[in-house]
This record gives sequence, structure tokens and C-alpha cells, in this order.
Amino acid sequence: MAIKIGVCEWGIPVNGPFAVTLAAELGFDGLQLADCGGSSMQYPLNHPRVQEAYLQAAAESGMELGSIHLRSVFQDKSIGAPANSPLSELFKTSVSKTVKAAAQMGIPEVMGAAIIRDKEMVPNVARNLRYACRVAADNGIVFTVETNLTNEANYRLFEEVGCGMKLCFDACNPYLYDIGVAGTMLREILNRTPEIIRHYHFKDTRTEDFHIGRPAPVLMGTGGADLEIQANMILDSGFDGWVYSETYYFARPINDGGDFVARAKEDCKALRKFFAK
Repeated sequence: MAIKIGVCEWGIPVNGPFAVTLAAELGFDGLQLADCGGSSMQYPLNHPRVQEAYLQAAAESGMELGSIHLRSVFQDKSIGAPANSPLSELFKTSVSKTVKAAAQMGIPEVMGAAIIRDKEMVPNVARNLRYACRVAADNGIVFTVETNLTNEANYRLFEEVGCGMKLCFDACNPYLYDIGVAGTMLREILNRTPEIIRHYHFKDTRTEDFHIGRPAPVLMGTGGADLEIQANMILDSGFDGWVYSETYYFARPINDGGDFVARAKEDCKALRKFFAK
């Protein structure tokens, strides 16, 4: 398996099965799906008809569905919920439902984002991640986490979780969360535990907008993230797997009301150029 270039469903201005068809037209190899609204929509991805529509769109367009992101968990912040709370039960339900959908659809991975704002959250996050890993493993699914933590804090979290959890490394988030230089952080991980990384998110942002909660997406290679340097590290590491564009193609300044399809195609070409051997 070589490096595959995908796109995050939630970055495209349309969603659902047509997003799969459109992603193929944009030049990508596959998608990381969102969870169709998850808990906020009563888990539509668990309905056989919805699954069938996604799988049919993938088959007809030659696309691969590489992963599902627990977007509703990111939005309801249940990953940091205390034990036995209603929000903790919501997290368990969301994980169980999405892992089941992934298994039914033949999608090998489910991921969640753990945005940890203070150290008091860590025990709750670790406990909830242990649950997610157990449910995923029981269903033959890999569970992956993305965080806003430094490398050392990530290693401590992984040790506390204590299971086969993997990492999504985001090439721009270290700047957006002000936790370090992305290239330096990636080099440390690749030198120490390269096997921990399951997949990558790539996006670029204007340097002046390196602030928490204020991404300003631009074409990859035209912003302040050191994407080409990181791509070279990834290539040199021998990585096989997915690199997903997490560019928000509906947001300014990359989308100023013009042709978002043309911009997304251009972005996909830039991403492929980074990883061309």
C-alpha cells in the first residue's frame, strides 16, 4: 500500500453520498467520512439505506472510504465527560453506533478528536478513550485520536489509555493550538514511535491567523504551515496509508464566493505534488 490522498467529508461544501462522487471528480483517492450528524441526527449512518448509498457512490466512482470521524462527539464535547454522566453515556452510544456502522460498511478505522483544555480533563478523556478502543477492537476496527497536546503530553495520554490506540497527526494544528513547530514535533515522533501514526490531516493557514479557533484556509503550500518539509519527512519514514486534506473548502479566504471545485482540484494537485516520489 502506498500513500493515498483523501479528503475529509466535512471540508467539502456538500455532504452525503454526493460528497463521495464529488471527491472523485476533485482528484482524491477516497474520503474520511463524518458521522452524518451522529447523535444530533439520531445516527443516520446506521441505517442500511444510508450505508448502501455511500457504498454505491464509492463503488461507482472508484473511491475508498478510509475512516469515519466522530464529528458529533467533537461538537458535543462528550469525550471529556465525567463517569456515569449523561454526556458520558452519550459518548458511549456515539462510539458504539459509529464503530458498528464502520464494521458493517467495511471501513477499517474510526477516529475522535480530544481537545483537552485543562489537565483536569485528562482522566475523563483517558477513560472514555479506553472504552472507545475496547469497542473498536471488539469489532475489528482501529480507533485513532487527534489531540491538541504536545508530544510528551500525548505519550502520557497514550500510556494512561493503555491500548492499541493510534494517532492522527495534523500538520497545521500545532500552530493553531500554539503547542510547537509541527515539523519539529513530527520529526520527534517519527524518530521515536513512527508506528503510532495511523493517518495525517493536511491543511494550510495564513501565518497571521495562527490563533486558536481561527483557521483561515488557503491553498496548501501558500500558508504558514511547513507542509512540504513534513511531507518529505513522511515520505522518508516509509509511511503507507492515508493523508487527508482537511481544508475547509467553504471558508474564506480559499473560498471567496468563487468556484470552490476549481480551488479544491488545485489543492488536491498541490497535495499530490508534496507526496510525489
